[in-house]
Amino acid sequence: MTRKAQEVVRRHDRDTGDHLERVGRIARLIAEGLAASHGLDDELIDQLALAATLHDIGKIAIPDAILCKQGRLEAGELAVMRTHVEQGLAVLQRLLAADAIPPQPATELMAAVIATHHERLDGSGYPAGLRGEAIPIAGRIVAVADVFDALTGSRPYRRRVTVAEGLALLQQQAADGLLDPACVAALAAQQAQLERIVAFTADAAADR
Repeated sequence: MTRKAQEVVRRHDRDTGDHLERVGRIARLIAEGLAASHGLDDELIDQLALAATLHDIGKIAIPDAILCKQGRLEAGELAVMRTHVEQGLAVLQRLLAADAIPPQPATELMAAVIATHHERLDGSGYPAGLRGEAIPIAGRIVAVADVFDALTGSRPYRRRVTVAEGLALLQQQAADGLLDPACVAALAAQQAQLERIVAFTADAAADR
C-alpha cells in the first residue's frame, strides 16, 4: 500500500515525490538518534520512515495552480494548501479500504504523521493547534525533517540554504518553541549524513 501511495504522488508531481523520499530518509536519521531516549525499536523506526514518505500525500488533491505556483501563496491559496492534511487522511483511508487493510499500528502511525506534521509545540501549528507532547513523537520527528528539507531544497522565491544554515535555523525554531529540541539535536548530530542526502539530491536534480 505504501508503494502504491508513493507512486500516486510521483505521477502527480515529481518534486513532491522527491520531497517525500528525502523526508523519509531524514526522519529515519532523527528516529535513530532518539531510539534510546524514546524507546524506538528498529521495527518502529522502519515504520516511521515509511510513514514519513506519505506525510504530504494529500497534496495530490491540491489544484496544480496552487501546488506548482512559482512564488509565495496568497492568504486564500495558503488556506487551500493547508487542507492537504485533511485531504491526506482521506486519501489514506481510501487506499486502505481499496486494499481491505484493517487498522493496525503501522497504519495508525501513518495517520498520525499525516495529521500532525504541521503542528507546532507552542500551539501555532495546524490543523488542530496541538501543543507540546500532545503532538505524537512521530509528528514531531517528521515536522523537523519536513522543515529541514524545505529549507535546504530549491524554492522559486528564495535561495537554498546550506546544511549548516538549515540546522541553525532549526535550532532557532526549537529555541522559539516551535520544533522539538530533542529531534533537532538528533538531526544535528547527523550532519555528515545530511550533507550526503542534500548533495545527492542536488546532483540528481542537475541530471534531469
